[in-house]
Amino acid sequence: MKKLLAIIVLGLLFIGNANAGTYKDRKYKFESLSDLGSVIKKKDPTDFKELKFIRKSEGKEFLSTSGRPNRKNLSGKRKTYLYDAYVFDAIYNSGHVINFYVDTDYAKNSEKAEKLALSYAKTIGQIPLFLREASPALFDVLRQRSAGIKKIIIAKGNNRWWADPILNQFFIYPQAPRVKTDLIVMHEASHLSLDTKLVLDDVWIQAIIDDQMNITKYAITSFGEDVAETISFWVAVRCTDRKRLKKKILKAIPNRINALDKFVKDNKLNTSPMVC
Repeated sequence: MKKLLAIIVLGLLFIGNANAGTYKDRKYKFESLSDLGSVIKKKDPTDFKELKFIRKSEGKEFLSTSGRPNRKNLSGKRKTYLYDAYVFDAIYNSGHVINFYVDTDYAKNSEKAEKLALSYAKTIGQIPLFLREASPALFDVLRQRSAGIKKIIIAKGNNRWWADPILNQFFIYPQAPRVKTDLIVMHEASHLSLDTKLVLDDVWIQAIIDDQMNITKYAITSFGEDVAETISFWVAVRCTDRKRLKKKILKAIPNRINALDKFVKDNKLNTSPMVC
């Protein structure tokens, strides 16, 4: 009963603020995720193994729904469109495979497409494994065993990156400005692997109540976005050596950080290649 009441109360609070378009009376520590700064360096280890070119499609073979326009007020709608792509398979040390679809409207030749897919495949191999490949302990929005990331679409336009948990895919827009790639990759990956179960976790719900603070302005908009924004800050605290930043984060959301510690441990989540 306590859990149900907490979900209802917090849900109304989050939804009410989002619908009103204001963050009045809700505290947050960072204006945006990008203010954290990158927590993964290019030279850091990656679980990425190899990239295989599969084919180039023709005749507008694929159907997708774009991200919303990249606006501060989050306005605009997603649009459904047909496209062709250079298709690659990114293979990771565990054997996990992610399909990369590089839109031919953005990459005009196979060399550029391969360079893009390779760059993002390596970065995705640097984030904790439980975000990339999920875990038997986690489940998706259909209450089935989570499969993690299955597909990445690299598309043209100044749009917001977005994750589709039904199809286990997310959209990357390299043209979007002010994006810290490692942070937003972890953000979108969490929507596919982590937040469906975490938002129902008793310890996590209590942590939200006890912290009385959100880590970013965008984290206030929903339970799922709160998880997705918070995960990069947990990685910064538990998997890096940024001492001054750790103190700032722990002061703001100590209960969420501890709740994630417990969640990762209890569910035996693998953080490879990071040591967390």
